[in-house]
Amino acid sequence: MIEQLTKYSVKIDEQNLGNVRLASSESTSIQIEPDKIAAYQKAIKQQISETEQLANNLSARLSNKSYVSNAPKHIVAETQQQLDTIHSKLDELRAELQRFAASK
Repeated sequence: MIEQLTKYSVKIDEQNLGNVRLASSESTSIQIEPDKIAAYQKAIKQQISETEQLANNLSARLSNKSYVSNAPKHIVAETQQQLDTIHSKLDELRAELQRFAASK
């Protein structure tokens, strides 16, 4: 997420493994304290959990033959589109968590 919003890249400080540095081509960096990283990871995990629950609910709805056969086609298509969007969001959240998991 940080890399997407700024020109900074996430770097692990090899000499001080508890810290993550944000580096840019202009030699600017910021250290993020381990407790801040842990809090961020916890928030990401919570978002993943909530998003997975929503994905499960939509999958169950789409697996329901009665819903698929009786609901208007555009509603079923919207549900499928929502599920696809949620899967993309889950991929992004998992990638973000993985990026910061390397900092431990």
